[in-house]
Amino acid sequence: MGSTNSTEKRYAKKLLFLIISQVATLLFSPTSVFAVSKFELFIKDHPFRFGFSLVFFSLFIVLIPMYVFEIVKFINKLIEIITGFEEKKDIKEKENEYRKAPRGLIEEEVALSLSPAELIWRKEVGKLETYKLRPNIEFWIGRSEDNELILEDELVTRLHAKIRPQREGYVLYDLHSYNGTKINGKKALKHILENNDEINIGKQIINFKQETGKSENNESQPRAIKDKDVLVKYIVYAPEQPMLEKQAYAKLISESHIFIRTDKYIPETEATVEMQIQFPNGEVINEILGNLLSCRQTPLKDEYELDIELSGLPEEKQQIISNYIKNRP
Repeated sequence: MGSTNSTEKRYAKKLLFLIISQVATLLFSPTSVFAVSKFELFIKDHPFRFGFSLVFFSLFIVLIPMYVFEIVKFINKLIEIITGFEEKKDIKEKENEYRKAPRGLIEEEVALSLSPAELIWRKEVGKLETYKLRPNIEFWIGRSEDNELILEDELVTRLHAKIRPQREGYVLYDLHSYNGTKINGKKALKHILENNDEINIGKQIINFKQETGKSENNESQPRAIKDKDVLVKYIVYAPEQPMLEKQAYAKLISESHIFIRTDKYIPETEATVEMQIQFPNGEVINEILGNLLSCRQTPLKDEYELDIELSGLPEEKQQIISNYIKNRP
């Protein structure tokens, strides 16, 4: 602030010096003799007007630096107000754009139609990390620990971007990050990802990979089933959590995954699920083990959907699930 005031004072002094020098040049320059003669005549003919003009001019000379300084301050303040208004407008526009990015649960139809995909992060030279994209849940990228892919990069925003499964495919949304997101070298706010797309976030390079073709006829994908059709009795073992024993009807099922709903949130970290699955034709699969991949809240209060990956299923148990999927009404 001090440097700004001194600059303004210097500017006022220069302006004052310029005015005085112009008046002196006009009065005392050899080329202005005729003008001086006319000036003397004006003094003789109008002494009072000359005196009033002289007083006014003297006051003007004395006061102008002060007014120039105040005017400069006023202009700077006005610029600050306009700049602040523009910044607020820009922030509001970004917030409005952020609200346009779809949110909420992924429709079951969408989740069933997408083929598997993954992100490959080139973490360091010769070091890669792979992240699976699930067709029933959003995947978040950013600097915060709340993201699935955490990028510790000063050019990355806390919540930088997300990938959302949609009818047209996996769609990347830039959440109006400070430095933006590039897809194949071009900045993008929204982009339908395709196999081998390169995503640039900050200094980080991430590749998108997806199996070709949709998965409607792929039996390895979870299939929607009728309510109260497949009963699942399960026990959840989670670190530092009391054992949870419940039963629920499955919402989706495949040879590798099962989705059930519960009224209790379960931490996803290293949670193991032991299950018994009862089918409507009377067949039962006992002692199934699974890994909890996600626990997300549904639109209903106190209801959570569990995505459980079935692990180490023997062939005969897989066959029971396959037969149910093929023959279900």
